[in-house]
Amino acid sequence: MAPNDVRTCSRCGTAFHLPRKRRGTPYAQFCSQACITAHKVDLAQLHSSQLEEGFAERLREAGLAFVEQYALGPYVVDLAFPQVRLLVEVDGEAYHASSSAQARDDRKDALAASEGWQVIRVPQFMIEHHPEEAVRTVVEAYLHGR
Repeated sequence: MAPNDVRTCSRCGTAFHLPRKRRGTPYAQFCSQACITAHKVDLAQLHSSQLEEGFAERLREAGLAFVEQYALGPYVVDLAFPQVRLLVEVDGEAYHASSSAQARDDRKDALAASEGWQVIRVPQFMIEHHPEEAVRTVVEAYLHGR
């Protein structure tokens, strides 16, 4: 292996040999999938949308406890209720409208289902125009999962 294949993880500081498959990717600076996932969670927390934050607050007001920006394999999920294996994705129109975003969402949903999670996608329109219904949908899924 060439000397320039040895890197230092920008997350944990561990020296590692860069795998060929990660060369030239945004994740070439990380030593492991765990460090990549932790980085994605950090980024997601920095970039939580106002829509997600507002909806999360409404769910808290409804008495629900959850984890925000939950790591699921290579993905980050907006809200997770691990105690009942429920995931909630807040689908903003700008971010989830493209075909590539829909394909990514489909892959994320398939992974979640394969690991026994129920996924609820709450569209921006519902949160903005029918917020009580959006909250009720999540509360009912939570109660059904108990």
